[in-house]
Amino acid sequence: IPMAGANAHQHVSDRVYEVLLNKTKTELLVQRTDYYINKLKGKKYLIIENDEKPEKPKARFLIQSINEKTGSIREDIYGQTVKGLDLRIELKLRQKTR
Repeated sequence: IPMAGANAHQHVSDRVYEVLLNKTKTELLVQRTDYYINKLKGKKYLIIENDEKPEKPKARFLIQSINEKTGSIREDIYGQTVKGLDLRIELKLRQKTR
């Protein structure tokens, strides 16, 4: 199966979108599932899309690292609390895309 390209897309809540774009937060948490492991495998960029305000431009982030974490309760892509295993995706803002 050929690689589908270097980009993965992820919808996030407006609040998560804003903190990522304002660089107040450089990581994104998702639950550790086969879905996300496969989705992120071999990807170089994560395109963040605003789920609540789709008119806002997509933002392209370089995936710096993906680490498996466990332990304390944290917030995921929709600001919901996550317990147990999650993937912590370290991001670096590249540029806005259309």
